[in-house]
Amino acid sequence: MKYFSEPLPRSPHIPHTISTLVARISRIPLSAMGSIYRPRWRKRYSYWARSPQTGTAAACKDAYMEQVLSRRAASDAISDQGWRYLLGALRTSVPVGSLAEAVEVVGRLVAECGDDADGHLRADLRSERVVLTLQSMDQAAPTARDIDLAHRISATVRNLGHRTEPEIGTGAPRSVQLVEIAVDALDIAAVRPFWKAVLGYADEAGADGPEDPIVDPVGQGPAMWFQQMDRPRTDRNRIHFDVCVPHDEAPRRIEAALAAGGRLVSASRAPAFSPTSRATRLA
Repeated sequence: MKYFSEPLPRSPHIPHTISTLVARISRIPLSAMGSIYRPRWRKRYSYWARSPQTGTAAACKDAYMEQVLSRRAASDAISDQGWRYLLGALRTSVPVGSLAEAVEVVGRLVAECGDDADGHLRADLRSERVVLTLQSMDQAAPTARDIDLAHRISATVRNLGHRTEPEIGTGAPRSVQLVEIAVDALDIAAVRPFWKAVLGYADEAGADGPEDPIVDPVGQGPAMWFQQMDRPRTDRNRIHFDVCVPHDEAPRRIEAALAAGGRLVSASRAPAFSPTSRATRLA
């Protein structure tokens, strides 16, 4: 199992052992906030909300709202609302009592998001919870608009008598998380078309190169990315999982993995990066 306190790029060239489970987490100290932070962002947005929208002002606002935020800026802007930054997306959960209640909640949230819902919001409805994900689907990353939507969604959820939360320490089966599959290959361009065809996957938004990740076009399956091998290896698997969990969930998850038979391989770069192996073999 590998975990690190900030998500690395989509295809990090990192060593791993047989049967690895990778948990990517983002840990954002207030002392290391990015150039876009919440107080300034709120001030800017409130100015646009109050001011008449001239053509130039509207264009500037639109340009700002489509800015892709750094991991640190995005995480800091939404973590106190019960959202977590996971692998280039913002995710939260809304506990509900029935599927009918879940439908009602999502209907209100779609109305709140308006025209932005289709391009930014995804909702997984179950009888016990609604899992919400925000991301610019055109850029495959969170933008200032997604931060705005996250705050508006959380406020709407509170008005409905519910809450947005990452489901950490609440008795839920698990916290919010995202999973990816990584494939080691000597010739990525040769194997990528096979995986794309057999899984029915598509290119990730803005990434259609011969070595870029592929994703489920309907958003149900895990993304797949490819890691370059420098030489053939027969003593290890060619596939591993990347499990991205919130920073405040990672210690408990790692402890559980160790208790289940995993072993610590290295913690020399913790908390930025500390890999461990896991008993379950992936092949």
